[in-house]
Amino acid sequence: MQIGLFVTSPADPGTGAGVGVPSTATASLDHVSAQGDLPSRSWAADAVAAPPYPYLTSSFTWTQRSADAFTVSGSGDIAPLVGDIISPAWSGASIVNGTIAALLFVIVLATVFATAEYRRGLIRTTFTASSHRGRVLAAKALVAGSLAFAAGAIATTLAELITRHVLAANGNYLFPQSGTDLARVIIGTGLFLGLAAALAVALGTILRRGAVAVAAGILLLIVPGVFGAQSGNWLMRYTPTAAFAIQATIPRSSLVTSTYTPPNGYFPVSPWAGLAVLAAYTAAALGAAAWLLRRRDA
Repeated sequence: MQIGLFVTSPADPGTGAGVGVPSTATASLDHVSAQGDLPSRSWAADAVAAPPYPYLTSSFTWTQRSADAFTVSGSGDIAPLVGDIISPAWSGASIVNGTIAALLFVIVLATVFATAEYRRGLIRTTFTASSHRGRVLAAKALVAGSLAFAAGAIATTLAELITRHVLAANGNYLFPQSGTDLARVIIGTGLFLGLAAALAVALGTILRRGAVAVAAGILLLIVPGVFGAQSGNWLMRYTPTAAFAIQATIPRSSLVTSTYTPPNGYFPVSPWAGLAVLAAYTAAALGAAAWLLRRRDA
């Protein structure tokens, strides 16, 4: 066990630019003594942890003025590191932002995949060739979901491996990531996009109009995440955007709560529970679409 004295000073967020202003504290301590069965060793200086601002390394100093008097300077926060505090270039929020862009493409393509036949009147030919309308819907959802899953998993793999390598090579701090977490993010993101594609196919089948279905998909899959990240966590618990939790990898601590927000890569539900919420919405939408297909004229 190491014992000693330390001085620290957290960043001052007074700039309002999203990045704190570094600060340094200095303390003079005297009449320092240690009692007990301790090894006979002299005092030594040590940086307790890597400073959150790499260019502040030189701010850590210490001076032993006498046998029992010290002057110590330090900078940084002793609280656990959270989200973008360490590396604005990379956090859980970065991959979330990339997934939002991917979702826009998936929603548009999947809804068009479902509504194009209605717009051209070809849906009658399809139902004439296959009288089991539920099978047609299932086939469309399976094709769209499989393509979205494959594209999402491949893109996430490249983004995770290449980006982390480049950032680490350039001196950015990255939270450690286990192989299990990496696999969960890759497969989970693929499933997220695959379920979103199936949900968009169901919406297109229900609404039959591409523009309306796209708007509904954005309203369900993206908008709650935007408002939930700013106003409260319930939207990201009970709407399809709960699935973003599958991408959470940043560690938590009971010592820090106020900054555990979606913009920093933290979510109010567990990863697989969040994905299950989206799966439930997708199943309900596909069920409603199948019911309407059997009862409406083509």
